[in-house]
Amino acid sequence: EGHGTGTSVGDSTEIGAIGASFARTRSPFNPLNVGALKSNIGHLEGGAGIAGTIKTILSLETGVIPPNANFEKVNPKIDTERLRVEFPLKPTPWPTQGLRRASVNSFGFGGSNSHLVLDDAYHYLEQRDLRGNHKTQKLPPSADDLVNCRSLVAPANASTLADNSEATIPATQKILFWSAADARGIERLGKIYADHLQALNSDPKRSQSYLDSLAFTLATRRSTLAWRSFAVVSFLSDLNDLEKRLSKPIRSSAERGLAFVFSGHGAQW
Repeated sequence: EGHGTGTSVGDSTEIGAIGASFARTRSPFNPLNVGALKSNIGHLEGGAGIAGTIKTILSLETGVIPPNANFEKVNPKIDTERLRVEFPLKPTPWPTQGLRRASVNSFGFGGSNSHLVLDDAYHYLEQRDLRGNHKTQKLPPSADDLVNCRSLVAPANASTLADNSEATIPATQKILFWSAADARGIERLGKIYADHLQALNSDPKRSQSYLDSLAFTLATRRSTLAWRSFAVVSFLSDLNDLEKRLSKPIRSSAERGLAFVFSGHGAQW
């Protein structure tokens, strides 16, 4: 993802630097794809770098290299054959399988230049035996998928593990956290969740993943209200008697005390 402001001197200088860095690892049949989001939405100035980063992450997730909008002709100062670069003019499937990697250029008015290297989440986590929430396709789509506009987005919280691997993962305890505006609200929430979870027909191999997602969502994606309660569980089946497992509701303190934090990492904490 280039900075690509569309200027005669700036673009040719940037592409020349890209070619000097990558041309020796490329061939005429495997050029480096270069795009610039400014051809779509213009120059966002202070927001240009993050916009290019978002575009690049979406490309890594879907395995599709988007085209350069409004492209007419190559700057005559740019020798694409010698520099082994190409400017995609249509949605292009990622040319390789396995780890997808992309770079983002962003240059500031005052001469502060940034370069970001990004890997796709699925393969990055898989290579390090890590788990994480992401929406990354394992394989790039085919050209036929793009022509027929098939879905390019993986399900939310896609797993980096093999289909049968969760069954072998030892269960770990999770804290499920609820809050409500009044004490009886916790009781009502417990009944609602208990009814829902009892009706849930979950694949045992996926129950741990569901429990992980539930704990994450309750802790970080719900408003924190005055009355609090929690339950400690290891398996999804533990929630069959959720109402009995809920702790006694406690009202949080309205007064906030003073805390001193010594991070050991300087004032930026």
